[in-house]
Amino acid sequence: MGRCSSCGAESDLEEYVCSNCDYHIKTERIGEIPFLSYIFKRPEKKWYKPDNRIIRLAKTIYNPAWAFHDINHKKNSGTFIILLLNAFFQALWGVAINIHVKNSDMDFLVKTLNGLAIFLSLFIFLFIFYSILFKIYDLSFSLASNFSVQLDGILAIRFNIQTKKGSLKELMSGKKRIQSQISEDTIRLEGAKQKKPLKKIKQTGKYKIMRYAYTPTIIINFLGFLLLLVGLPTINVSSAGSLPTALESMFSSFVWTIIYLLEALTILIWIPALVSLALREIGNTNTTKLLIGNIIIGFILCFLLFLLRPAIGFGDLNIIDRLGG
Repeated sequence: MGRCSSCGAESDLEEYVCSNCDYHIKTERIGEIPFLSYIFKRPEKKWYKPDNRIIRLAKTIYNPAWAFHDINHKKNSGTFIILLLNAFFQALWGVAINIHVKNSDMDFLVKTLNGLAIFLSLFIFLFIFYSILFKIYDLSFSLASNFSVQLDGILAIRFNIQTKKGSLKELMSGKKRIQSQISEDTIRLEGAKQKKPLKKIKQTGKYKIMRYAYTPTIIINFLGFLLLLVGLPTINVSSAGSLPTALESMFSSFVWTIIYLLEALTILIWIPALVSLALREIGNTNTTKLLIGNIIIGFILCFLLFLLRPAIGFGDLNIIDRLGG
């Protein structure tokens, strides 16, 4: 049984930070490596009050370790704005494309209304799309964390959540294996810390803190809008002959490849790193193990979401098209 050298609190769980006084019981090598330490070193500053939602979103970009440390202390919902901003900025892609399509037969008012209709249609579609996509992210990274550190098992014990014995969920979470390694006294103690017992992992705030890890998609969608606004060629529909021909010329621009590469790197590295920070905070567990599992999931998601979708832009990223061609 471990004991905090600062307050003397006991725990059988392999905690890195004392859950009683926030004293750093153990250090991690990844938090001592130059450059990586800025991202992964656990915050030592005492937490007093939560930042507001906008500041939280900003800190997930420039000070992620503290951002998730803060969110874990107060998991009030603020993730709806992440969906809205993603849908808003990517819907602006349609506006950027519309700006670069010139038609001498269309006056300014009609073109403006046309751009507004494109924006609203894309906004509604993308809001639904990101709602589904983030749920896929939640499931995928949750599976990775359960295989890496049995996170749901740790949360089930810490929050005294009861799962059906012998169920697939209990097997996947690793709860049974963790329980076999610790004493019944510790299980009761961890459950007693909660003011009221919880029935689901969702109630621990796990998915709320994970959603903040998807903030980089907002940055990429905004950069994508700027790149399209500046980098797309302007096409005259009347001289091109038809709208499909004009759009085909526009979608062959190299700017699309730049956007796709930025999106791919975000899913491969940026989001897995932030998810690892989020889950290590709520689980008080090993960062490196989480990071390895999440990067593997990021690679799989990147392959499925980007390399297999229809090809757009110079420098075709579509694997199927390459193999077939």
